[in-house]
Formats: sequence, C-alpha cells, structure tokens
Amino acid sequence: MGSNIKISIFGIGYVGCILTAGYSHFGFNVTGVDIDKKKLDFINNGKSPVIEKDIDGYIQKGKKANLITATQDVKYAILITDISFITVGTPSAENGEINLRYTIRVCEDIADALKEKEKYHLLVFKSTLFPGTVEDRLIPIIEKISRKKAGKDFGVCHNPEFLREGEGIYDFFNPPLTIIGEFDEKSGDIHCTKRLNH
Repeated sequence: MGSNIKISIFGIGYVGCILTAGYSHFGFNVTGVDIDKKKLDFINNGKSPVIEKDIDGYIQKGKKANLITATQDVKYAILITDISFITVGTPSAENGEINLRYTIRVCEDIADALKEKEKYHLLVFKSTLFPGTVEDRLIPIIEKISRKKAGKDFGVCHNPEFLREGEGIYDFFNPPLTIIGEFDEKSGDIHCTKRLNH
C-alpha cells in the first residue's frame, strides 16, 4: 500500500509494538521512541520486545522493508515524522488515580522538540486517560513549552485502544470499535483519512 505519512510511536511497550507492526504492514514508515535501550535493540534487530501472537513476523517484515527504526532521540523522531502516537504507560497511583508522570514527561519532551518544527504535527494519545485529561492538563503543557497553539500549529486526538492481550494483532486489523476524540476537525480528519483509525 505505502504512504508518505511518517509515524513516530512514543513507548515501545505492548500497544506501541502492535502499532509499529500494524502500521508498517500498511506501508507507513514508523519510528519507535523509548528510553529503554533493550527495547530499541529488539526493534532495530527486527524482533519484538513483547510476546504476542504473530507480532515477530510483522516486525521482521517491516524492518526488512526499511519501514521500522527505533531511537531514544525525541527531537529526531518529531522532526522526521508527521504524526506521533503516545502509548506510554499510565499505571495506577496508590489512591487509585492514573499516574501521569510518564505521559507528562513525554509531552514535555515532545513539546521541546516541536519548538524547532515549522510543519503541522498531529499528536494522538493512545494511553489510558480520564476524560478531560488531554485538554485540561496535557495540551497546556505542550503549548507552554513549545510556544505553539493546539489546533493551529499542532493537532491532538485521543484514540483509546481496545487490544486484548494475546489477540492484539488480530484486534488491530479487526477493530470492533473505533473511537476518536478530536481537538478540532482537522486533527480528526487527518487521523481518519490517512487510514490511521485502527
């Protein structure tokens, strides 16, 4: 199929690996970003750092086609891609609330990189987040650091994942439901029309 759209995926855990495998299968160039060098080494060697049915074959195929790479360099990933999926973990805090520490850190790093980017960039949150978190907490952080405006300089979508462990690859290609929360119409249109709504 192929596509001129280039994707970066922040967080090479379970969801991030499945997105990497799936989007590369559709012909997208995918750059995985993680602080864990072991995970990056797995991806760059054409292997999956997570155990999931059929995933190794997709990662290997994407790597052989030069569609998959992985890096720790946030700025590089943002500057060479058009759309970023944020899939970092959101573990439960002791009080039962979602711990946003990792998500906020990634947003800060992405925002810092966006300062140097002239082109429009779309951010898609795939992490588990409570309603209102993106608009009330995360967008203000990105706008403040990047000195750019959501809806003008960058787009934002929230696309919750519905992946069952052990059936994640199947669910990616056969989604029972697709939900896209869009900051503005342009953000949602890009996400839908570029065949990214899996």
